[in-house]
Amino acid sequence: LLVLILLLAASFFVERPWCRYACPLGAVSGLAASFSPLYLKRENHVCTSCKICSRNCPMGLPVHSAETIKHPDCIGCLECVSQCPQDGALQVKLGLPLLGK
Repeated sequence: LLVLILLLAASFFVERPWCRYACPLGAVSGLAASFSPLYLKRENHVCTSCKICSRNCPMGLPVHSAETIKHPDCIGCLECVSQCPQDGALQVKLGLPLLGK
């Protein structure tokens, strides 16, 4: 009951507190994401820094300021890519696991 109350209270301040901090499946997913050859790359010369990508990220990642997005919290939903108004500003790339390049 105490865990339920804490999660309910935390949900007023943090989006998806169970998924982000306590879910064992989320931990395994984050670990697997570290070894994924896919990552997102933000092209600085195309991006206008409008922050629409960061506002639409369900995990609250700062997509607008990162050069490569290869974060363990990224769930790969591609909401940031689909909501970006600039074609080519965010691209899915294939690279070396753990390096993001």
